[in-house]
Amino acid sequence: MKELSQVLKTSLWATVGGLGALAVFNAWISSQTQPLQSLLPGEERHHFWRGHRLFYKVMGSGQPLLLVHGIGAGSSSYEFRAIMAELGQHYQVYALDLLGWGNSERPDLKYTGSLYAEMIGDFVQEVIGRPCHVIANSLSAGFALRSARLQPHHWQKLLLIAPLGDNSLIPDALGIPLAQIAYGFLSLPVLGLAFYNGITAPWSVRLFTEQSLF
Repeated sequence: MKELSQVLKTSLWATVGGLGALAVFNAWISSQTQPLQSLLPGEERHHFWRGHRLFYKVMGSGQPLLLVHGIGAGSSSYEFRAIMAELGQHYQVYALDLLGWGNSERPDLKYTGSLYAEMIGDFVQEVIGRPCHVIANSLSAGFALRSARLQPHHWQKLLLIAPLGDNSLIPDALGIPLAQIAYGFLSLPVLGLAFYNGITAPWSVRLFTEQSLF
């Protein structure tokens, strides 16, 4: 019994020490983080959606075209940098950073497919103000599809790049316990933040893009 008690005490101290080290790591990452600079052409603007700040850029004239980036470590509207200026010669282009990404605010919310579908639809209604075309990538293609089903009058044509299903980020529709476990882990104050800092570090983003995208 005495040996078991010693093992438990050692494990407890090791856990506390590990969490303390992760907390220090998170604080150091936070202190090193610099504000993002958008390298996209166009005029920088902000829109407050349900009290949270959305960042977007707009340029050109003509029929409105909304660009919605994919979801992944380091994702933002920057992924449209090679085509935005040319699209701006034919359309009024809006490049949106979704809530939690890029230069937009990162509030403590439960991010779901429904949330993003409503956000995109509201952005069209409140900012663009008329039916528009959309180019959406990956998971965001699913968000755009869901928004188009909910509010079809907001949309003209949808161009979807490597689309995933519109239930991809809705835990209730997945029916997979592992998804709930992963979401719970990422929601932990210290461990979840440390994991986030790890997968969004420059070397991690570079490794992912080299192995999985290009």
